[in-house]
Amino acid sequence: MAVISRQQVRRALVTSSMPFRSLPLPVARPQTSHRSGLEVSWRGNEQGSFPGEDPAYGSHAAPIRDYDSASMVLTGRQNSVTFRNGHAFDADRRILYESNIAFETLPVSLQRLQHVEATHPNIAYLSNTWPTNFYHWLCLTLPFLRFYELADIDVEKVYVGDRLSGWQARSLELAGVSADQVVTGACRAETAHVAVSTRTGGAVPPQQVEWVRSALVKTEPTLGDRRLFVGRGETTTRRMIDEDVVASALEREFGYEYITTSTMTLDEEIDLFASAESIVAPYGAALTNVLFAPRGTKILELQAFDADFAATTAYLELSRVLGNPHALLRGEPAPVASSEIATDIKVSVDVVLRHVEQMLSVD
Repeated sequence: MAVISRQQVRRALVTSSMPFRSLPLPVARPQTSHRSGLEVSWRGNEQGSFPGEDPAYGSHAAPIRDYDSASMVLTGRQNSVTFRNGHAFDADRRILYESNIAFETLPVSLQRLQHVEATHPNIAYLSNTWPTNFYHWLCLTLPFLRFYELADIDVEKVYVGDRLSGWQARSLELAGVSADQVVTGACRAETAHVAVSTRTGGAVPPQQVEWVRSALVKTEPTLGDRRLFVGRGETTTRRMIDEDVVASALEREFGYEYITTSTMTLDEEIDLFASAESIVAPYGAALTNVLFAPRGTKILELQAFDADFAATTAYLELSRVLGNPHALLRGEPAPVASSEIATDIKVSVDVVLRHVEQMLSVD
């Protein structure tokens, strides 16, 4: 059987999508905007372990990433920008996206380009390479609204791609974007505003984190008394081995509630985490909820033994910005998945209990 390369498949799909006969390999435009975003003044390089314990986050792990740059806003006029397949394209059909991401890794590289169905006077881009992910949307995509504010752009409508989940719609509502301002489906804008991340693998800037928190949490929470163990639940990747055993031990020894967030509304997640005293959770998008926790909430994050990718410190970085003690505990060897980010998490119950006891004893 002949082996068909990914590039051949992509070309076949694109050429069958009229009226476009080709889709050049896009790159992020090498353009500097006078409407550039934020100054970066905070740098994180601390280790995330609690005093007096064996470092749960030690020298064997990657250091906390420094903040390198934020985003820039590009403004296009005279129908020069189209929005389709969840992305923005310039007049030459070059895709505008994070320059550190390889085009071939994007789903659009294997998709037909959608036909433009409508034209709107004024649209701001509000999508991402992975907008359905809780972390990507809240920490990387929704903050584009702030960059438009900084650029003094009056956003009339926002393009969000083709789908919008309930929690995404609610986050937009809380951030001041009404349902009638949301555009789905391929379109063209007479005036288009495109916020493009210029990060090259760095963390989310503190100002961006604080903006999301203030936009979604209307009343600053005070430290509560609930202890939460956030499980992975029903998932096919990065499963937590013996999750039920860990949950039972945490409940028995320290009164932790076992919760999963997959069926919660955004408001339920905000209210729940705003009442937390401490959180134990495996690495996963649900940990984005540390955005809503009271300042001072203690967090123990469980990770796979071989976790070695740029995003391993994503939630630790959020906690550092918000002033929350946060430790990373690497687990034991487990069967390695096809990618490091998908490896199952296996932790010793005794080790988890020991670290939780140390965490709770810290003033």
